Amino acid sequence: MFAETAAGKSQSDTNDKIKVSTDDGSSLQDQYEPLTSNIEVREPAWEVLEAQSPDYLACYQCKRHHPLSDIQKFALSNDQPSALTPCMKLDQKHRTAKFIHQDFHFTVFRMVMKQDRLKRDCTELLKLLSYRSGVLMDGSQVKQIIATPNIVEGRLLMRVQMAYVVPPTRESRLYLANKNHLKCPHSKRFSLNNRNLAWKIVNKFAALETLPEGRQEILSSVECNICFTKFQAGLQRFKGDGTMLFITKWQDLGTGLSPMESDIPRIVGPPLYIPFGGMGQRLISEPLQFEGQDLDPSSALTLKEREDQFRKSESKYAQKKRANDTLYWRWWGRQNLFPHEFAKKDAMASTKKATNVRI
Repeated sequence: MFAETAAGKSQSDTNDKIKVSTDDGSSLQDQYEPLTSNIEVREPAWEVLEAQSPDYLACYQCKRHHPLSDIQKFALSNDQPSALTPCMKLDQKHRTAKFIHQDFHFTVFRMVMKQDRLKRDCTELLKLLSYRSGVLMDGSQVKQIIATPNIVEGRLLMRVQMAYVVPPTRESRLYLANKNHLKCPHSKRFSLNNRNLAWKIVNKFAALETLPEGRQEILSSVECNICFTKFQAGLQRFKGDGTMLFITKWQDLGTGLSPMESDIPRIVGPPLYIPFGGMGQRLISEPLQFEGQDLDPSSALTLKEREDQFRKSESKYAQKKRANDTLYWRWWGRQNLFPHEFAKKDAMASTKKATNVRI
């Protein structure tokens, strides 16, 4: 009984301390309860957790904090495959080399964005997220890849451009036109947008002499309805050299604030299969970050890089590859349908349908 009395007294004292009265006689608890009940609590608050360790990056994959001073080590991790951490292996899982560029790492990206939120100069650090390949051979195609990052309103916008030399032979041009140029996890080689782009490229290849010199002619502008990646394809003829095909895309990588794998932007990762009813609709309410930005599709190549590409296209190795294209076309190419041929059939079917309607 004594214990019950003591407990009751203790509870009574606690209640007396909580119920502090105001001038109108009501308690503070009664006043603030309707206000606090409507507050939406967002969990977790990454901004608060980040402020507790300004010189470290929280990594859920490695279960530790990475010092921001180690950013160079992470940026150069491709040179030391044996030193890959679990968070660096995450890049391979989400295929960042395919959809962004081969030197991109989400850990480096998050480190750079944290430095930006701390109001530190990120001019030099952004170079760790950029990429400039040499002249590459992709089959018989001569290409170069240039990626340029830019921080806009606390988000990273990545501009990736692929520059192809238009080959002189018909078969190699057909192989170039029918590649999957709209590279994101939600596009395939025979998807509708890529088929239409291939059809436009093939038609323009047949009339390259009509292209004006020194100015890029835009063939197509496409946006993915799931990851919001923007694509632009254009052709440009250079006096005395030849013609190049430019495929430029802009990607919104976000703020890099969340360490969760589930919050990695949709521009990378495995394909997302969506129900038929969701086709053509925006599946997330995130506003488009490219509005108001200058999306310049012009060539990012220097004069020397452009000359190197045309020189490589005239090499004996490239000529041999184009000869193989011609040979393979006779035995294999004629027996297969290509994306531009599907687009041609779609156009003919639409024309026939429209004619029947008018009749």
